[in-house]
Amino acid sequence: MLILSFLTSVTGALVLLLFSVRMVRTGILRGFESSLNRIVRSVDNSFAGLVSGISVAVLLQSSLAAILLMSGVVGTLGFQSFSALTFILGADLGSALVVYFLSLDVHFLIPILLSIGGYLFLRDTTILRKQVGRIFLGLALILVSLEFLRDAVLPIQESTFLVQFSELLARDYLTAFILGAALAFLMHSSVASILVFAALVSTEAFSVEVGLSLMLGANLGSSILVLWVTQKSVADVRQITLAASFIRITGALAALLLLNTFGLSILGPFDASYSSELIIVSHIVFNASLILFIPLLPLFLCVARNLLPSELSGPANDSGILATALEPRVKEQPALGVSNIQREIYRMIERVETLMAPVMSLLNQYDSDKAKYLIEEDAHLNHSLDAIRNYAALLSSLKLEPEDKKRIGYLLDYASVVEAAGDIISKRLLPLAEKKDRDSQRFSKQGHDEILLLHSKSLDNLNLCGNLLLSNSFGMAKNLFEQKQEFSALYRKSRKKHLKRLAEGKVSSISSSDLHLDVCLAFKDFNSLISSVAHAVLSAEGYFTGTFPETLLRQ
Repeated sequence: MLILSFLTSVTGALVLLLFSVRMVRTGILRGFESSLNRIVRSVDNSFAGLVSGISVAVLLQSSLAAILLMSGVVGTLGFQSFSALTFILGADLGSALVVYFLSLDVHFLIPILLSIGGYLFLRDTTILRKQVGRIFLGLALILVSLEFLRDAVLPIQESTFLVQFSELLARDYLTAFILGAALAFLMHSSVASILVFAALVSTEAFSVEVGLSLMLGANLGSSILVLWVTQKSVADVRQITLAASFIRITGALAALLLLNTFGLSILGPFDASYSSELIIVSHIVFNASLILFIPLLPLFLCVARNLLPSELSGPANDSGILATALEPRVKEQPALGVSNIQREIYRMIERVETLMAPVMSLLNQYDSDKAKYLIEEDAHLNHSLDAIRNYAALLSSLKLEPEDKKRIGYLLDYASVVEAAGDIISKRLLPLAEKKDRDSQRFSKQGHDEILLLHSKSLDNLNLCGNLLLSNSFGMAKNLFEQKQEFSALYRKSRKKHLKRLAEGKVSSISSSDLHLDVCLAFKDFNSLISSVAHAVLSAEGYFTGTFPETLLRQ
């Protein structure tokens, strides 16, 4: 009966821990994903990759989530291989630092985090503050779950079964190593697994030697997990994750051999008594030591490329013609053609971002040369859309799976939306900027700030549109749909303020009234258009029909 009670309590604590970690990660992604993507895309060298990997993993509390974020950039040819590898090494170290932060004795923060988080999540109507509340609640629940885990272990730590099992693992480091890898893989979180192992050591259920073996195994398991979740990614992504896994697996096996040979003497001056801090510090030191492999990155990457040759297929060139056409490999594996279309659409989204980014500067000071260049960029969007349509028609002549046929239809609609978004910029916003310069009009200070906010939100939502293309996840689609609603609220608020300024007789607002309203409406239409791509994903999950579970609708 004692064993059953122990297993039930530990399982409950583990489920709460996994849910809490996911809750924090979801809150950060939904509230700050655009900022995280800008951090990732700004990486241009190995050192920046290392620092960015640490930062993103700490914020997301997961090296896996950080790596998946990075893989989207690699998959669109926007990341150098060496920078991506150092990003992964940094993400692993950042994940280890998260374990240390969460292991600190800060249980007194639980009621504070619950109070603030609960208020923001349940009472606040803005999406950003609601996600901040979600983060606070998640952090509080992580601390609660760790308390539950320690309490669950205490009654059984003197039981014969646990003592014998601990002695077995102490005599066989390899078994403990494999067990740690299996648990980390099944839990899909190295952070959660290391916290569990540290809690077991802190209650003296397991010895330090066993805890270290489990910790090293967890590092192996997380590497296997990365390979598992990226197995369907493009070859460039799989080459990088395979090379990073080689590094981590090599380090884990070498550390296990040293532990098995020299025992706790490898810890040097550290206290070898039962200590959860020792497990966590060793985890940090292990991941930090992997940075020493940076000079050998070309070797590991070369091995990975030999094992996983690059795909022959690729995205479209600047002329708008898909460079791959239907070369032999695509004929044998039509799914690669679907991947080509997706990558070309992402290039279209990047081109729309190139169009949207300078709009605000053109509204402030019109530049005819820059406007002409942007109009030419919009023409490339039209060529890309035509190329995608022709390519999809050629693919349809092959034997495609029903799922691939459905995906092509979805991608064609996606491409049409992106091209239409570019038209709003070139055919509405740019002429408005020219009109403002020609008529020497000026926005009021308040009006300018409102337009600037709408422009910034437009870029953020365009980023979410690109991320949805890569992930096709319900959570991302729901986030984009919610951002559309928030943008509409901002537009209505700006319009109401503008009309109020007109009623008060402010000269600057009166002279530019039509221009202000037209610019704001163009931004609103742009956002409504790019947000419409979320409807297909949400509809497929029953979001609009009411068949989607109510509990998940609130997530």
